Amino acid sequence: MRLHQPTNSPPPPAYSKKRKSWGRFVYIIVLLLIFSYAISWGIKKIGTIEAHGIIEGKKIIIQAPLSAKIEKINFKIGEKVNKNQEIVFLDKKDLQDKIKQQEMEINTLQRICEAEEKKLPLQIEEKNNELLLKQGRLKQNYQSLIGQTRQEQLRLNQLNDNLADQNQLKEKSKHLLKLNALTESQFIKIQKNSDKIKEEISRIKLRLESAEQELLQLKHNLKLIEKTNRLSPKHLKQKSPLPILSAKLAAAALKLKLLKNKINMRTIRSPATGIVTDIFKSPNEIVAAGQEIAEIVNPDTIYIKAFFDPKYQQELSKGNIVDLLFDNKQEAEGKIYKFYPATTPLPPQFQKTYQPHKRALCVEIQPVSQKTWPHTIGMGVTVTKKNWP
Repeated sequence: MRLHQPTNSPPPPAYSKKRKSWGRFVYIIVLLLIFSYAISWGIKKIGTIEAHGIIEGKKIIIQAPLSAKIEKINFKIGEKVNKNQEIVFLDKKDLQDKIKQQEMEINTLQRICEAEEKKLPLQIEEKNNELLLKQGRLKQNYQSLIGQTRQEQLRLNQLNDNLADQNQLKEKSKHLLKLNALTESQFIKIQKNSDKIKEEISRIKLRLESAEQELLQLKHNLKLIEKTNRLSPKHLKQKSPLPILSAKLAAAALKLKLLKNKINMRTIRSPATGIVTDIFKSPNEIVAAGQEIAEIVNPDTIYIKAFFDPKYQQELSKGNIVDLLFDNKQEAEGKIYKFYPATTPLPPQFQKTYQPHKRALCVEIQPVSQKTWPHTIGMGVTVTKKNWP
C-alpha cells in the first residue's frame, strides 16, 4: 500500500511577521532612548558645574506711620509702583472733622481781628483827643499851682517878718516883766502869739514842699505828653486786644498745619520705585505705628549670590553665562560679574546638620534679563555652568 506523502506546511500568516518586526523596532527605540539619556546624563554630570544660591537685593518695607484703620491698598503683588506714588490710604475721617472745627475757629478769630482793626482809626482819634485834653488840664493845673505857690511864699515871708517882730517884743517883754512893768498874763499872751506864728509858718512850709513835688510830677507828665505828641497805630495796637487775638490766631493756624500734616501722613507714598513682592495687611484692618503693611523690591538691585565648590575656581570667570532654576520652577539666565574665592562661608541652609562648616567660592550673578527673574528676596536657586560649547 502506498502511503500518502504530506505536503509542505503553508507559510505563516502575514500579521505574524508584522508583529515580530514591530516588536523589534520598539525594543530598539527603547534601547536608543535609554542609551541617549545615559549619554546626556553622563555628559551633563561631567560637563556641567552646579551650585546653590539665593536671590539678594534691596528690600523696602512699607510701614504704618501711625495707628489707624486701612481704608484702601492701591496695588497688588507683582505690580510695579513708582517713587512717591500713593499706595496705601489710612482712614482720615476723625482728622477731617478736627480740621473743619479748626478752620471754623480760625475764621471766627479772623473776623474778630478785622473788626478790631477797623476800630483802630476811631480809637486813635479818640485817644489823641483825650491826650490833648489831658495836656491842657495839666498845663492849667501847673499854672494854677505855680500861682498858689507864689502866694504861699508871700504869706511865708510876711509871717517870717511878723515872727521877727514878735521875737523882739518877747525879749522886751521879758525885761519889762522883771521890772514889773508888765503883768504875767500879758507876757503869756505875747508868747502865745509868737507860737501861733511859728505853727502857721510850719504849715505853709509843708504845703510848699508838697506843691514843689506836685509841680515836678506835673512837669514830668507834661514832658511825656509833649514827647508822645500823638499815639501811633502800633502803640495803640499794643494796648488793644489785638496782640492777644493775633497770638490765638497764630496758634490756631499752627494747629491746623499740624492737623494737615497728620492727614497727609494718612496717605502712604512709595519711598522708591520697585515691584510689590508681598502684602501683609488688608483693607479695614487696624495697623499700629511702625507695623509692616507691604514689601517692595527694587529690581535694579537684584542679583544672585551662588556658592560653588572652591575647586571650580579655575573654570569660572567674569562674563560667563549660567542657567538658573529658581525654587518656584522658573528658569532664566544670568551673567557672572563678581566672585571672591573662599571668603564667604556656605550659608546654613546649604549645609547638612552635624556636617563640618564648609567654605565656598562666592559668585555674584546679574540677570541677563530682569523680566525673567522672580523678585522674592531670599528665594533659593540652582545655578548651572556648562563647560561645553
